[in-house]
Amino acid sequence: MTQCQKLRMSGRDKNILWGLMLHFTVAACQSVHHPSNVCAMTGSTVTIPCTFTPLRTCCSPTGPQVKLKVVRVRWCSNHLICHGTTPSVYDSEFKTTDLNRESRYKYLGNKTGDCTLQIRNVEKSDESILRFRMEVNYSVGHFTEPSGVNLKVVESMKLKVTHDGALSPGGSLSLFCSAQSQHCSFQNMEVTWMKDGHTLSEKGPALRINALTAGDSGNYTCALKNVKNTGSAAFSLIMNVDEEDSDNLILTVGVVFGALLALFTLILLFIIFKRKRAAAAHEGHTSVGEETSVKSDHIYSHIVLSDGHKITQTVDDVSYAAILFKHTKQSSSNRGIAGKEEAVVYSSVVCR
Repeated sequence: MTQCQKLRMSGRDKNILWGLMLHFTVAACQSVHHPSNVCAMTGSTVTIPCTFTPLRTCCSPTGPQVKLKVVRVRWCSNHLICHGTTPSVYDSEFKTTDLNRESRYKYLGNKTGDCTLQIRNVEKSDESILRFRMEVNYSVGHFTEPSGVNLKVVESMKLKVTHDGALSPGGSLSLFCSAQSQHCSFQNMEVTWMKDGHTLSEKGPALRINALTAGDSGNYTCALKNVKNTGSAAFSLIMNVDEEDSDNLILTVGVVFGALLALFTLILLFIIFKRKRAAAAHEGHTSVGEETSVKSDHIYSHIVLSDGHKITQTVDDVSYAAILFKHTKQSSSNRGIAGKEEAVVYSSVVCR
C-alpha cells in the first residue's frame, strides 16, 4: 500500500468517525415523546399526544455552524425509518395516495414542537406501529423516533366511571371515563358525558365538578362519541346536606338578618332625632321674634308734668309707662354757676 493510499484511508476513516460522532450528537439533541401503546375501538376517534424537540444548530465538518429549521413532518405506518418514498398516513409536503386514510388522519400539531395525530372513525386496518419523522434544512438533522406508537384496535369495550376527590358539600370532584383491555389502557378518547340521561357539554375523558351542592346529585355515565352501545355503568353521586350544616346555615342567616335590622333601626332613630332637633330650633327662633314685636308695639305711656297736667296715650293693654318731670328753681346765687335749671326725671315701666 502506497503512502498516498494510506493518507486516503486515513482521511476516509476521519470522515467516517466524524459522521458517527455527528450522528450520535444529533440523536442525543433531538427527542420525540408519545405513549408507547394506545388502544381504540372501531368507529371511535382516538388522539395520540406527541411532542418533539428538533435540533436547532449543527456544525458541518468543513464549515461553521448551520442554523436548522424543520421543513417537513411525517407519520408513517409499519416502517422503521419513514423516509424517502415510504407511504405515510400524514405528510406535510405530499398528500397520501390513500384517500380513505387522508380523510380520517388529521395532524393537530405543527413544525415547531407539537406532533399530535388524530384518527377518526377508527378501522381495524389502522392497527399498526406509527412512527413520527421530522426533516430539517440540513440532511444531518433528519430524525425518526424508532420505538413508535403501538396502536391496538378492538371491536368492543366496556367503559367505567371512576372518581377522585372528597364527596362533601363545597368540595371538588373529578370523574374519569376509562376502559381496560388485555394490552393497554384506553386514553385520550372522545367521550360524551351524561347526567340522568341528559347530555352535558363536557367532551373530554375527565369531568370536573367544583363546589359540590345537593343539585349535583345524580347518575353520571359516559360513552364514546358517535359510537352506539358504549355507555358505561352509572356512577351515582348523592350529596346530602347534614342537619348540623342546615342548622348552622339557619343560624348564620338569622344573625345576618338581625344585624341588618339593628342597623336599619339605628339609622331610622338617628333620622328622627335630627328632624326633631331641627324643628325645635326653628320654633325657638320664631318665638323670639314674636316676643320682640309685641314688646315694641304694646306700650302704654303716662306722663305727669310738674304742673299737674297728665298726658296719657293708649296703645295696648300690655305695657304701661309713667314719666314725671319736676323742675326746681335755683337761687340767683347759683345761676351764675349753673346757668340753667336742673331737671329731675322719674320714670317707671310696667309690662304685663
